[in-house]
Amino acid sequence: MYAALQRVLAGACAFVLTYLVVAFVAASRIARYLTPDSGNGPTVLDAYRAAGEPLWQAIGWLALNTLGVPIGVSVESGYVIRHANLVYDGSLWFGVVPGVFGLVPMVTCILAGAGVVVLSPTPSHVPLAVGTYMIPGHLSAVLVATILFSGAVGPVEASFTLTTLYPPTKWLIPTVVSPLLFGSAGAFVVQSPFVQSILNRLRTVSTGR
Repeated sequence: MYAALQRVLAGACAFVLTYLVVAFVAASRIARYLTPDSGNGPTVLDAYRAAGEPLWQAIGWLALNTLGVPIGVSVESGYVIRHANLVYDGSLWFGVVPGVFGLVPMVTCILAGAGVVVLSPTPSHVPLAVGTYMIPGHLSAVLVATILFSGAVGPVEASFTLTTLYPPTKWLIPTVVSPLLFGSAGAFVVQSPFVQSILNRLRTVSTGR
């Protein structure tokens, strides 16, 4: 039971780590990522500035966009920037992955899957089981984030659309596949004899034996 809970929490932590990585990369140049093509109307950057530049929320938009979750932003005039994905940069890898930022959830799930093995007292894990249990935690974190990073902020109304664009599988696929595939990969790599030998040496050094 403890092992299952640990894996579920690892899935949630993977999304939190995605948020932190995106914040580290994008916080200092947020304007670059908030200017998707919106025709002749205002951009997401205009809405962001009108709201008093809530950086924490804009980072949340980007973090969710890495998983294909689109955002709709409206300003005081009522103009709606519909279903923008701020990290696509006009191209997709394999028809799903949105540019370089789309790699972030994959990397964080690898780290979370590896962390489950490293931090668990259980000597061995089935890698696929690690990734499978990470799915509900990762999915729950994404759904909570769509609420946390939505809502009125100053004159801006932000909302996430999970059912009407792309279709839903465009966000559901990376949200589920990232922990399943890459979380399992992280667990598998850490359990390899080579990595285990390194970890054992580190534990020996840390305990002074």
